[in-house]
Amino acid sequence: MGEEAGYRVESSCANCRPDGSYDAAFSQSDSTAEEWKHLEWPRPSMTSVGVTKYTNVPGQNVLRERLVQKLLSHCKENLPEHLMPCSLVVVGTLP
Repeated sequence: MGEEAGYRVESSCANCRPDGSYDAAFSQSDSTAEEWKHLEWPRPSMTSVGVTKYTNVPGQNVLRERLVQKLLSHCKENLPEHLMPCSLVVVGTLP
């Protein structure tokens, strides 16, 4: 739509907004397309707290399984058989 009206349109999702919105720039010039400069879009800080939601801990499942086994072993040693849990479920966060 912008190009039909004589504008160069650039868009970017580099800012990673939680609502899914993005940046758009409309530029108008008499120059040919080869002469346009590429825009440098703002990027989020890689030290910000929100970056952790895009990362993982590769050995986390192994650590969880070890924790479950240690807890079951502890219960077996310290609880009567009728109080022994059949299984344990590890949850990431509480609601």
